[in-house]
Parts: sequence; structure tokens; C-alpha cells
Amino acid sequence: MFKSIKFKLLGLMIPIFIIAFAILNIYSIHSSKNMMKQQIQDTMSSELAGQINSISKELKVISLVAESISDTISATYQNTSLSEYETMISNLIYNNDMVLGSGIWYEPYVYDSNEKYIGPYIYKDGTKAAITYEYSNEEYNYFEYDWYKQSLTSLDTKITDPYYDEVSGLVMSTCSTPIIGEDSKLIGIITVDIELTTIQTIVNEIKIGQNGKAMLLNSDGLYLACADEAKVMNVNIKDEENSSLAVLGTNIQTCQNSVI
Repeated sequence: MFKSIKFKLLGLMIPIFIIAFAILNIYSIHSSKNMMKQQIQDTMSSELAGQINSISKELKVISLVAESISDTISATYQNTSLSEYETMISNLIYNNDMVLGSGIWYEPYVYDSNEKYIGPYIYKDGTKAAITYEYSNEEYNYFEYDWYKQSLTSLDTKITDPYYDEVSGLVMSTCSTPIIGEDSKLIGIITVDIELTTIQTIVNEIKIGQNGKAMLLNSDGLYLACADEAKVMNVNIKDEENSSLAVLGTNIQTCQNSVI
């Protein structure tokens, strides 16, 4: 009788143990999947944070170059020749591979009481710097450009949205910062043109998981860097045929606008 009861209890307990073990196993698998997903997410976030920090450092260096030139000119513009500034900037632009050129754009009649437009632009031309004054005229009228007006309005260092330069065939941005003299007098604007190939390369080399890729967009959703180079500066993520990407683009734009 006892054996019968013992076997009956054992018969009842074994299925319970099997079910409990199965539930535990399923939970363990589910938990492992969640842990793996979290680990992938953490790795991705760490990788992206590192690359974003790298890009931020590159742009910070450019900003410091522009601000350094501005500080020098604000303290010396009354007794320093343009040729001396041209030499100084010629040396500076070759210290950074991302820099294409730099310009000094004076306010009307500030540097010379007889000249409204004075804007020497110094740029890389092979191994030597070249200087041009072709933008120092009413036809070009640099006072009307965004890079001039944005620093004039904010009195702060700004970097424009990337744009395609037809002359060089490069995607670039312009960093601009005001030149402010004594008594908060606005002397003009310093610009440093940035060639974005280095940043595009950084983005294209980011790996997310086994097949994931990073992309870089401008504030409107236009591709600046992605796996498909044909899309760069030609396709907006919101217009993608892939509906998931298009929705992602719209969400990114919405989030950005809400932050602004």
C-alpha cells in the first residue's frame, strides 16, 4: 500500500518537475536572449558614443582654430597688414587635414575707411597656400551669406549644415566666428572651411552587430554618409523606398524639432 502511494506521489511529482524544469529552461533562454540583446545594445551605444566623441573633437579643433585667428585679429587689426595675416593663416591651415581654407571677412570700412569689401581667402593649393580676393566685391557680397549672418547675429562660433561644393567636388561645412574688438565693436567674421571626408570615413567604418551600419544625416534628413555612396547628398531618408527607413527619418526629424 505504501509502495502504491509512493509510486502515485512520484507519478504526480515527475510531471510537475518536468513542467517546472521546462518553464525554467524557457525563462533561461528568454533571459539569455534579453541579456544578449542588451549586450548588443550596450556595445552599439558604446561604439557610437566613442565615434561621436571622436567627431566632436575634430569639430572642436576646427572651432578653436577659427577662434584663435579671431582673437589675434581683434587685438592687432589696427596695425597689422593683410599680408601678415595671410602668412599666419597659410601656416595654420596646413596643420589640419580637414581644413580646406580660411577667410577674413571685414565689416564695411572697418579695416580700411575707403573699402566696403575686404575678404582675403587663403586656401590649400597642393603643397602651398593660395590667396584670392575674388570674393571681395559687391557682386559676391559676402554680407548676405548664412555663414556671415549667423555669427553676426549670435556673436558665437557656428558651423553650417554640410553642403556640396561644385568647385572642389567635396561635401563641406563652414565654421564661422565673429571678430570682436574693444567696446564690443564687430570687426568682421573668420571662416574655416571643413572638408568632411574624414568624418564620412569615421561613420562608414562604424559596425553595429554583424550587419548593422551607421549613417550620418544633416538637419533636414539628407544623407551625408552611408553604406550606399550614391545616396550621399542626393537622397533624403524620409523619401526612402524602404518604408521602415522613411518612418525612422520622420521620427528623427520630429525628435530633433522637439529638442530645438
